[in-house]
Amino acid sequence: MTPYDEMQSADGKNRPHYRRYSDWLLSQPEDRLARKRAEADSLFHRVGITFAVYGEREGAERLIPFDIIPRVITRPEWTLLERGLKQRVTALNMFLKDVWPGAKMLMFLEFFYRADGFDHGFDPEFAARDASSPWRLRSKNANLLTGFDIMDWGLSPTEWQKSSLPAQVRDRVSVIFDGIDTGFMSPDPAATFTLPGGGVLKAGDEILTFVNRNLEPYRGVHIFMRALPAIQKARPQALTLIVGGPEVSYGARPPGGGSWKDVLLRELGLYAGPSEGPEAQAFHAGEVAACFAAVATA
Repeated sequence: MTPYDEMQSADGKNRPHYRRYSDWLLSQPEDRLARKRAEADSLFHRVGITFAVYGEREGAERLIPFDIIPRVITRPEWTLLERGLKQRVTALNMFLKDVWPGAKMLMFLEFFYRADGFDHGFDPEFAARDASSPWRLRSKNANLLTGFDIMDWGLSPTEWQKSSLPAQVRDRVSVIFDGIDTGFMSPDPAATFTLPGGGVLKAGDEILTFVNRNLEPYRGVHIFMRALPAIQKARPQALTLIVGGPEVSYGARPPGGGSWKDVLLRELGLYAGPSEGPEAQAFHAGEVAACFAAVATA
């Protein structure tokens, strides 16, 4: 099957509504387009526009497919698309309970934002930077607040996440842990793991790990890394592995830019180069950050 080409017809000629854009595109240097592609990828990583494929053992996050070449839509195409979009928006604005009043409604309650103690004020070192933070956090609860009244039952993955909910709804919420595949994630006395730097880990080795999607204060990476010198002094044979990306999933980026990982490595005197940009591509893709093992021997 030949894929459909929005810009060119089957005979290789540009479609009429793409001609002006095609002329402009052909005039652009390839390196400029490559830079724009890299900028878009970096932005998507930074704001967390990613996804993971369940079942893949690598667990690496992928970018949401995005094309820097715009899709030019003709008026007839837009007229048809507009009708479908209006229908979809109307459906999305309706409450499920109103569409199917007889159906039982189960809500997944992952987290209820708080103006203090959770996202705001969880660590005095990272206090809110402006007075708007509390109301911005509270506004994120709008979707949950509209659902509490009509839900039949709620589900939270952990007791801690349930504890973030308003007290008046907790008696209608059950905790069911996400769990893991114990057939795959189980002890194996013969297991080994080869680090990118060439070292080999095996069962019985003294290993300390810190694993998060991204290395940031919200995940406690600053506390962990600052404790490593004392840990290594007490456990000199231990090897520390830190797994995580340089982006920010929650909270704010460092005031001076860059990544929190770099900020902390500088603080510990172990900074060896930036974690972002073209010169630091080896740090991306969420690989095991074996280069941070140096922290454990400092």
